[in-house]
Amino acid sequence: MTRLFCILLTLLFSLSGPSIAECGDFSHLGIAAKGGSNLVHMSTKADDILASGKLGLPSNNYAGPASNAGRSGWSLTSRTGLSPSGNYGAVPIPAAGNAAFSKVVPIGPMTTWQRITGLQFTARGVMDLNSGAFERSGVNWNQIGMYGMDAAITGGAIGGGIYLWNESR
Repeated sequence: MTRLFCILLTLLFSLSGPSIAECGDFSHLGIAAKGGSNLVHMSTKADDILASGKLGLPSNNYAGPASNAGRSGWSLTSRTGLSPSGNYGAVPIPAAGNAAFSKVVPIGPMTTWQRITGLQFTARGVMDLNSGAFERSGVNWNQIGMYGMDAAITGGAIGGGIYLWNESR
């Protein structure tokens, strides 16, 4: 029974990436906002960001569906990973800026969660909130870390499944 459970987990992790990726933008689940610019960046410094007209450095740029703007507490945390006790404001991403954001390609549990919740990311850089122009200045290492964790989890699950399969013979 334990071996069967491990094999099923292995299949779940190995198949979750392609099956989730085929679902596109999840608009059929009502996660993405309809029409216009559908992304917002949530920040405790939203007023400062809006006043400066610049989004970016020193942090990495992440954005989610416009529906995140009305969330707070655990509802926002479950969608973004931000602290439930934070006082976050929404920074709307201009429609022209949407092109700078990439949808997460799920390869394991962390990136699958990001994809399901509608999270998107940019490379490290600065976005002009008036024009939507994005100036890249480096790599989004936080996202690389998420992919690295997922690769380790998925690889461990697959390796564990193969090991258990061979031990059962």
